[in-house]
Amino acid sequence: MTRLLAIIRRLRISKEIDIVTISSRHGHFLAELTAGHKSLTIAPTSFPIFLSIRFLATFIRLRKSVSKFSRYVLATLETTKAQVIVATDAVKELTEIAGANDRVEVVAVMHGFYINQQGYNLREGWTSEQESSVTLFALGEYDRAHYRRWGNSHQQILTVGSANNCLYIKKNRARPSLGFDICIVQGSLNPFPKDEFSKARHQNWELIADFVNRLAIARNLSIAVALSSSSKEESIRDWFENRLTQATFFRSSIDPFATYRAIDSSRVSVGEASTALVEGLARRNRCIAINFSGLDILTLPVPNLVSLVNPQFKDFENKFLELSGMSDNAYWSAIKNDVGLLIETDEQHLTIEKIRRHISLHCR
Repeated sequence: MTRLLAIIRRLRISKEIDIVTISSRHGHFLAELTAGHKSLTIAPTSFPIFLSIRFLATFIRLRKSVSKFSRYVLATLETTKAQVIVATDAVKELTEIAGANDRVEVVAVMHGFYINQQGYNLREGWTSEQESSVTLFALGEYDRAHYRRWGNSHQQILTVGSANNCLYIKKNRARPSLGFDICIVQGSLNPFPKDEFSKARHQNWELIADFVNRLAIARNLSIAVALSSSSKEESIRDWFENRLTQATFFRSSIDPFATYRAIDSSRVSVGEASTALVEGLARRNRCIAINFSGLDILTLPVPNLVSLVNPQFKDFENKFLELSGMSDNAYWSAIKNDVGLLIETDEQHLTIEKIRRHISLHCR
C-alpha cells in the first residue's frame, strides 16, 4: 500500500513545456537559468509519471537500450515536447540522453572545479573516453584541456565562470566586512575514514587544523570554519571543535552560501582541493590551498603565491603574513592571469545571463 501511494503521488497530467531541469543540491542556480520559460523541475530520485500513452510507450521502447534513469528523462522529454534539458555535470547520464534524442539541446553546467579522479577509484571512475554532444558550461579555459568527468570529451565547452558564484554575488551586492582573521574551508572530510584515500585526506585535515590552531594561538587570531552541507555535518563540527581552541561555524546546510560569506568575511582562507577556494580567488579573496598528502589529486592548480605543498609550520605562517601584508591591487595583479585560466573572472558577473541566452536560442 505504501508503494502504491508513493506511485500515485508521482502521477502527473502531461503538458507542453520548454525546459526540463534535473534538480541538484549543488545547483542553487538552476531555477535562475529557466526564468521566463515554461519549465519542469524533476528530482533525480523521484521522477514524475505522466498519464500519457507517449510516456509509457517511450519508457517501454527504451528498456533495453538505456539506463532506467535515462528512460524516465527521455520519456518526460517526449511527453512534454521540451526542447532543452538542463542539469549540473554531476548527472552522469546526460551524454546517454543526448545520444538517444538529438532533437533536444542537453546542457550541463559545471557544479564545481574539475580535478581528474582517474586512478583513485572514486565515485566518478571511468575506464574509457567517449565523445559527448552535451553542451558544457565550464568555469574556465583550464577545463578545455582537462575536463573528462565520467570519461566525457565534450564537443562544445563554453567558459563562463561559476554560476553558483554569480548567483551569490547577484544576491549579495554589498561585500561583508572582515570579521575573522582566518577561515578554514572544509571540503570532503570523513571523521571516521576507512579506505586509504579517505585516510590520506583525513591526515591532510589534521595538519591543516593543527597549523591554523597554532597560528591562531601564537598571533591571537579569530577563526571561522565553513562547513559544507553533509550528512556528517555534526560529526565534522565536533571534529573541528576538538582540534581548535575557538571557532565560529558557518553552515551550508542552513545557508547555501555560508561558505562564500565565511571566505568574504575573513582576511585569509585555507583549505585543500576546494571549488570554494577557486571561487574565492575569483572574488579576489586571499586564499591558501594546502596539500600535505603527496597525492596530486589534492593539489589545486593555483598560482604559487596561494599554494603550499608539504609545508612546515613556519612556511604556513610566513605565507599567511605575506598575503595579509599585500595591498589589494598588488595581490590581484599577482594572481589574476593564472586565476583567470581556472575560472572566468567576469567583472559584470554575467555567467547566468550567458547560459540563459544559450538556452533561449533553443526554445520555441
